[in-house]
Amino acid sequence: MTDSTDVDPWLASACEQIALEAFEEMVARLDHSDVAKTMGDEEFQASARQIIKSRIDNLLSQREGPEMVFQPIVMLETRQTIGFEAFSRFPSGPSPAHWFRDAENVGMRTELELSALMKAFEDMVSLPSGLLCVNVSTHLLDDHRLYEMLSHVDANRVVVEVMQPDAVTDGKLLLAGLTSLRSLGLRIAFDDVGTGFLGLQQVLGVEPEIIKLSPSLTSGLDPAGPDLAAARQIVDAARRSGTFVVAKNVESQADIETLYELGVEAAQGFFLGEPEPISAFTS
Repeated sequence: MTDSTDVDPWLASACEQIALEAFEEMVARLDHSDVAKTMGDEEFQASARQIIKSRIDNLLSQREGPEMVFQPIVMLETRQTIGFEAFSRFPSGPSPAHWFRDAENVGMRTELELSALMKAFEDMVSLPSGLLCVNVSTHLLDDHRLYEMLSHVDANRVVVEVMQPDAVTDGKLLLAGLTSLRSLGLRIAFDDVGTGFLGLQQVLGVEPEIIKLSPSLTSGLDPAGPDLAAARQIVDAARRSGTFVVAKNVESQADIETLYELGVEAAQGFFLGEPEPISAFTS
């Protein structure tokens, strides 16, 4: 029997789904150890995986999601919106991060990511003119379907934002993917610079057009603290290399003033604009 504190997040999500299916009008969560008592651990895990796969299959086949929301990216000096970042939103239940983690655990992350990208590009035609940043995980850079999809988009508008991995197991694969993206005329951005697995020099070494500062380096910075010094170092290095810097998770006017003083060109965050569905930009 496994203690409930040792349950992986995706198993906890599956337990919740079991409860929802068994008691349609009750909000409940089933403890892993309680289920294991009656089902057995291996049977429970197989059931959990099947539930997750069915849930994702239904989502993809019925085109119910993921839906996309778009957060403005704003120039700090002029407050002009120069583009948007697309984020996935799913039916009620687990968070977007949880959906993607579940999908990865059952071998369906690629299909879920490609579905989200397709939806973002469908919505892009209704967005105001400007850039559109779409998130792509490093493992997706090895999938030919990504490049087939990207070959049909407006390369002048699309920025492929490479999500920082926990580890880069194949540097050649990463570089080959970036080369393929550039061959399509696309701009490249790296997110979470400053706290991601890749160091600053590694990121700048592949010459992305845009870097996005990690949220820990953008909000509520202590003027005498190490995070401000780290942010300054990154911004200074980016400016020397001609890389455009965007700050994420900006939450106050004080954040904007600090970031502007550092030399950050643009930012996004709830203070500047919440992520909104495409309908907010077409009415």
